[in-house]
Amino acid sequence: DVQWDVLDLLLKQLGEAGFTEVSSEASLRIDGLPAARVFYTLPMATGDEAIPTIRGHQYLILSDSDIWILSYSTIREHEARMTTIFEKSARSFRLR
Repeated sequence: DVQWDVLDLLLKQLGEAGFTEVSSEASLRIDGLPAARVFYTLPMATGDEAIPTIRGHQYLILSDSDIWILSYSTIREHEARMTTIFEKSARSFRLR
């Protein structure tokens, strides 16, 4: 299944790039197309002692000829509030 193949490849690449707490869900459909969602954590280095943890949400949407990747990020402290906004935005995606 192409959806799982793409997701497996992306998860491997995220792990190799240093992303942690990587998880996914591959049973989505957006605009009638197969889609998957990936969650990850990426520590950010800043000039001060407080290093914020960035949480990422990516939505992969597969059409017959393209893979669309919608990417959203927030600090961990805002993730619960932002998840609903990310989801609503991703579900509004339409191919034109």
